[in-house]
Amino acid sequence: MGILNGPRINFWGGIRANVCTANNSDQVGDVKLLDLANSMVRPGYTDEQAIDLMRTPTTNNGVPYYTNGGWNYYGDHQVNFVSATVSSQGPAGGVVDSGDLVGLPVYLLGSIDPVTGQGPFFGPVMVDLDPTSSQATQIYVGGLQIGDSTAPKLLIRHDTVCSSQSLSRRVLTFETDAPGSSGFNGTFQVTFPKSAVTQYDASSPIITALMNDAKATGIVLRFSMFEMAPPLTTDELVAAYNANTNPSNPSSGRVVGTLGPHYEGEPDTCPPGRLLSNPALPALVPGTFAEGYALVDAAAARLSIDTLNLFPKPSFRADRTDITSPLTPNVDYGPIAVGAGSHDTPLGVTFDARPADYYKFGGIVDVPLSPQQVQLAQSMPLVLSGSNGGNSVKITEQPLRIYGDPRNIYLDDTVNREVVCSFTVAYLGGPLPVDMTFAIISSTPGTIADPYYLTFPPNVVVQKGQSLLSFTVGDYGSANFGFECLTIKNGTSSYFVNFRKYPKSDFGIPKGATITWQQAYDIALRFHYIVFPAMSLRIPLNDMGTVVATAEQFLARLSPAYRNTTLCMPITRSLSPSQIRLLDCFLSNKPWEPLP
Repeated sequence: MGILNGPRINFWGGIRANVCTANNSDQVGDVKLLDLANSMVRPGYTDEQAIDLMRTPTTNNGVPYYTNGGWNYYGDHQVNFVSATVSSQGPAGGVVDSGDLVGLPVYLLGSIDPVTGQGPFFGPVMVDLDPTSSQATQIYVGGLQIGDSTAPKLLIRHDTVCSSQSLSRRVLTFETDAPGSSGFNGTFQVTFPKSAVTQYDASSPIITALMNDAKATGIVLRFSMFEMAPPLTTDELVAAYNANTNPSNPSSGRVVGTLGPHYEGEPDTCPPGRLLSNPALPALVPGTFAEGYALVDAAAARLSIDTLNLFPKPSFRADRTDITSPLTPNVDYGPIAVGAGSHDTPLGVTFDARPADYYKFGGIVDVPLSPQQVQLAQSMPLVLSGSNGGNSVKITEQPLRIYGDPRNIYLDDTVNREVVCSFTVAYLGGPLPVDMTFAIISSTPGTIADPYYLTFPPNVVVQKGQSLLSFTVGDYGSANFGFECLTIKNGTSSYFVNFRKYPKSDFGIPKGATITWQQAYDIALRFHYIVFPAMSLRIPLNDMGTVVATAEQFLARLSPAYRNTTLCMPITRSLSPSQIRLLDCFLSNKPWEPLP
């Protein structure tokens, strides 16, 4: 089970997510300015007027709250760890805060250029499939590094994408004058195949343990970001805009992570294990709560628990700009007793959640068990409880868990706009004890009305003794497009997948016509010039001469070779295939040929 029963490398530090917030709503102030599904600006406003609207201060419930373009209009979507370093290492049950890697920096990397082989020039990027959604985001990464660039201890090059999981309450007292996310966490998991390891130090015991694990197919990284808030307050940002300095204002906070082996049959992007839930800490997604994951390893007689986000911090850090100092403690609930079953049968074991320094160990604890305790823990739901002074907690296992890799799917990237979605459905971490029916329900992932273009079965039956739930999702000729969410549900257990389908259009341009600059700008570039100003710091999207002069670079970054990299243009993946075809015809001086 990856990080829960294999060798681990833990780290902590700061993190910055420099996302642009201007496309988080189609409404800009009192004006419905943006058409987000089509990635176009609605008529009636000049570029200057639209940009001025974005920069105009706004309020939230009558209180000043940044601008109509959000708290980071000038963000470029780059994500980077800040002073993140290895803090502990070792095998499950034997992790210590010393060793050859402790103190070394940890970096997430951007992509190597897939055509030239150069780079990376930029880091990972965070973008939402549905920019209005609050339930999920995704990070495109190009690799990972431990140690400095001259002689890294571990260097991985691999283009992939991971999506947020477990968006739950992490801080009891939110930061004032900050997004609601300041009180929540987002957990990400990304898996790199062993073949992607381009360099490693064979003299490092922990790295060789990872590389030589015969059962491992790759290396998995799980990290969680929390206490996230932009460094500038509303007053500071508005003053900067008035002075026309126009800084970025990235969401910045704390990161805690763990590397471990990835084993066959585990999901690549979703933490495996039995699901623990703290119902006192509600999540951003209604009906879910703060989550952790547990594994009973019978062979090792050990219970391992990822408690990183099960226990909250009492308050946000005192200095919102300080993201590199040691983390302030979690709430102290005293010794945590482990029980099982609906009547909380004691297992007879307790553990220390290490509220003062949990982050040095990735928030993962290992509890030795006797054979009798192993049997009891395997056969009944787990219960964790603790009480200390006026603080008490009770965490229970959700016996049925649905999980898997599908999370954010661009339907146009699939073959014939059809995809098989497969999930694990586990009861106490194992196969289902009885036949179970899982409903599949369509809804909207954000605030834009659900277009209902997907075709899928209304329910799926998984038989007793099985753990695989699989069904086909497709679009079979519907004229609708936009964002749609499917939820797989049984009782209180659920999992969701977001989809995006791009519109197809000839834009009213006759076939064979010569595409003009005005058509290329109005239909494909203007949206990004107004909504994503950081792009124009590199290529002024409203300047025909510069765009034409960089046509080769433009067309390369729009090509499929770059689609799954951090170098895709635009980073937000908000150009439809029809808009890309339009730009291709303009920049290549080809007659207009709309998509069939």
